[in-house]
Amino acid sequence: MPLEITGIRAKFQFHSPTSGGFDTVILRIFRGIALSALMVWCHTFAQPPTILKSSPAELTFRVAFANPSEGHPLENQTVTIGLPTAQLPQLTVTPVVTAPLPDWKSEGQFYTPSPAHGEWIRLERFRDLNVAVLRLSPTVSKDADAAALELDVTVRFPSSVENQPSVSRPEELLYRHRLLNWSVAKEWLTQERRAPRLERRADLTGDWYRITVASDAVYGITGTSLSEGGMDIAAVNPAALRMFTNPRGGRPIIDPIGGAVLPNLTEVAIHVAGGGDGTLHDEDEVVFYGRGPRGFDTAANGSVDYIQNPYSDLNIYWLNVPSDPELRGVRIETADEEFTEPVTVDYGIAYSRSESDDLNPFESGLLWVGPGVTKEQTLSMPVQLHHPRQEIEARADISLFGGTSTGVEGYPAHIVTVRQGSLSDSVLARQSWTGMVHHRRPLQSFSRLDYCKVWERTDLDRNSVRLLGAG
Repeated sequence: MPLEITGIRAKFQFHSPTSGGFDTVILRIFRGIALSALMVWCHTFAQPPTILKSSPAELTFRVAFANPSEGHPLENQTVTIGLPTAQLPQLTVTPVVTAPLPDWKSEGQFYTPSPAHGEWIRLERFRDLNVAVLRLSPTVSKDADAAALELDVTVRFPSSVENQPSVSRPEELLYRHRLLNWSVAKEWLTQERRAPRLERRADLTGDWYRITVASDAVYGITGTSLSEGGMDIAAVNPAALRMFTNPRGGRPIIDPIGGAVLPNLTEVAIHVAGGGDGTLHDEDEVVFYGRGPRGFDTAANGSVDYIQNPYSDLNIYWLNVPSDPELRGVRIETADEEFTEPVTVDYGIAYSRSESDDLNPFESGLLWVGPGVTKEQTLSMPVQLHHPRQEIEARADISLFGGTSTGVEGYPAHIVTVRQGSLSDSVLARQSWTGMVHHRRPLQSFSRLDYCKVWERTDLDRNSVRLLGAG
């Protein structure tokens, strides 16, 4: 029976042979080579973005999408753009040509609609240049009734200084085929001088005491505890005590390959309560703010993200009693200020996360998820909030990972209903996706903050649930 494959202005037919054996093997190999060549050929001749303007201040280009009314699935387009600084530039996306979506629309396997048709999905350092990855989509939501066929994208960069570095031909080829605006971005290359080795410090001597920290909090260590740990507190000058930890404060290492090697210890400020008399007593206390291997961090762009170290459950702090008692450690600075008209603030933004690491998909050791939710099962996920204000709306990010309990490989289908409070309460969201992949959904405008999430499953496979709450 013939196997027919239709591509872009191309049509191939393969006919199964009547004889088996070696001829069949050769035909299968040829068929695989032909299919691979067809996919490469179609990708090579796909319409690239059209650059309308490219300058150090602005990049404008146009992207085109296949018309879904002609049977084409909705697909994302991603573009990598060189940046003058490590900050995301201003983005404007304008639909030029749109078309109504048919009722029988189809989506690509990993299609994700983007708000306003475009969003930055990654900011990173690629060798000697800052780059950002932009994801564009023909629709802005799952419920959209129209799709963009053409988008005009404008990226406005902050002012910068041209470096005019020398670029070798291998580097030219490496950047040119990855960056849309390479002709301009090559002036933004910054070749950093990397330290060949770490400088050794001569003052890191004396006795060291290991302190483990599991989470972000303020910690206090009494003189009694230090004495029980083996320190001769009567012979210690409190002003000389020093505290060290790693530069990332327990968070995972994200240094780029080939980057500068940072010192593995950095000093943190402490406060010695009661050590003003020059002697450390049992009731005195060494106070410091410790960072654990996981917690909420504020990024350079102001966003708050939960960072988790998959390699450790503890962070290590080292309390040093230097050999030279005249050395002075870093201390927490205090401010003694008076305000004539103080402003009372009785609210703030707090972040909370609820997660249980019960399952390890694919046995990778790094990815951990919570309990599974099978068909027609309901799972309640309470979130502990910090003194919530009832009149303030909350926002939650719900993270799910598609799994399977029936042995289905590939791309099992999942359907999840999220409710607030109980099964009788309003539906916050209904989500569906395919595959054993990660799926994330932000939820806005909860009616109250003393809430819990109820998950209701109606599909044939199993999901693992992770819930991130903020209130």
